[in-house]
Amino acid sequence: LGIHRIESHDQYATVSRDGMLNLYTAQNLKWLRTIKVSDPPVPLAHAVLSSPGFIVGSTRMPYSGMIGVASMKRAVRFYDPLALTETVAQVLVLPKAPRPITCLNSGALDKNEELLMRGDEEGHIGLHFMKPGWTKVDGIQGGVYDERRMKPFMSKTSYLAHPNAWVTQVGFVEDLGPAVVSSGTDSRLCLYDIESRKIKWKLEAHKAYGLLMSEPAHTKGIRTWDWSNQFNIFATAGLEREIRLWSAFVNKPVGSLQGIKNGSMKIMCNDAEYQILSLGMD
Repeated sequence: LGIHRIESHDQYATVSRDGMLNLYTAQNLKWLRTIKVSDPPVPLAHAVLSSPGFIVGSTRMPYSGMIGVASMKRAVRFYDPLALTETVAQVLVLPKAPRPITCLNSGALDKNEELLMRGDEEGHIGLHFMKPGWTKVDGIQGGVYDERRMKPFMSKTSYLAHPNAWVTQVGFVEDLGPAVVSSGTDSRLCLYDIESRKIKWKLEAHKAYGLLMSEPAHTKGIRTWDWSNQFNIFATAGLEREIRLWSAFVNKPVGSLQGIKNGSMKIMCNDAEYQILSLGMD
């Protein structure tokens, strides 16, 4: 679900759906240790425990370096990847989201403030603005905190970006506001301006036609997207073979590339090499 670089210690951290966070050296990928990050089982009846809950997303916070993981049980937990034990590693558990989470991401704001973004299965985007010091509520690390105790360190808001659809990806684009950008199974790309707290632009790819296109750009949802800082374009992909290119605030594709036959699960713009990389579902 995620590969995160820890530059200060020249390490990589990986997070998988089975609830494991593994640390490796960057030079030779030697395994260092494993931290369990899934929800702990809860007693339901005599000798019966609840399932741990699969991990649905992960992110590394830009300033604090904490790794956040989201589970099917709507919990978001943060871990210190440099801690030596699981007990010390778990730093914070945010109050549960109102709906099941489908994706997670983070961004860097001014004054060392961090932004946590999550999408859910009903099309809502939740934003948590984390102030410096949020990893040590009450002056200590670790614990489950309610809204009252988190209030001095966190403010939050939410909005409906993709009605009646799953949010497939949410991300932070500093060049456009800064803005929060999300995609969904409704074939829409939504841009939310952080300063005005309003949706600034919605791309409806299921209604958009480009040059020599006989069908709409995306009819089966947008699964993944990325922003090119150098060329000021969005690249989007889904279950269709084609990767579409869009200028911001224009509801018409400016280009199309042949992608992977069975669709793309992840794309990335590499501006330095003038490349768009696509990871297939097969």
